[in-house]
Amino acid sequence: MVVANNVLAHVPDINDFVGACSNLLARNGIASFEFQYLPRLIENHLFDTIYHEHFSYLSFHSARNILRSAGLEIFASEEIPTHGGSLRVFSRLASTRESENISLTEEIAEYEKSIGVASSVFYKDFQKAADNCRDLFLDFLWTKRDKKIVAYGAAAKGNTFLNFVGASQESIDYVVDRNVEKIGKHLPGSLLPVMSEEKLKEDKPDYVLILPWNIADELVLQLDYVKQWGGTLFTAVPTLRFYE
Repeated sequence: MVVANNVLAHVPDINDFVGACSNLLARNGIASFEFQYLPRLIENHLFDTIYHEHFSYLSFHSARNILRSAGLEIFASEEIPTHGGSLRVFSRLASTRESENISLTEEIAEYEKSIGVASSVFYKDFQKAADNCRDLFLDFLWTKRDKKIVAYGAAAKGNTFLNFVGASQESIDYVVDRNVEKIGKHLPGSLLPVMSEEKLKEDKPDYVLILPWNIADELVLQLDYVKQWGGTLFTAVPTLRFYE
């Protein structure tokens, strides 16, 4: 069995990689691929997951074509909540297609056809949604300009968001992270300093922006102590959400 979870997006030559996976499989082997599901990315306006480390964003339609070109056939798939919506597909060598359950794959293929995932119309409002998210966040910063605001989580999607909205230390004091390798450095673009969690507890800011919104529920529990001094935790993508 070959398992590649959240790998395809990071591969410059996806056809070469999938071809290698196909070559590795035994005749009755299974190759499983998990990737952020393009329709959910677009529908939920998750623009901050689009950044330089990712070379591709896949629908079922595109993934099936890539796998077929490598001699693999998808026989099952499941949608999971990871990264705002991901798809996991299971494939085997096309020569063993006699055991394929067509109904399991055609249902999602028909769904994508119905929403027009292969048409440019499906994507036409994506930029507008991203702009609206930015404007809403900037309006919030302006109304809270007399408050102390910090961010939590110096990760890739957070950097994408902060640079898109044009954040600086004039509006966000710093970013907190538990990774000691990041503490004491600055985020690219925004140049926000990365501080330790001890700094957060010492400063007791009014608002803490959780940048990795995909694990917000986990971080809200982890940062529950912020509420002890009256602080508020919130996320900004795809829209403002406050955790009281």
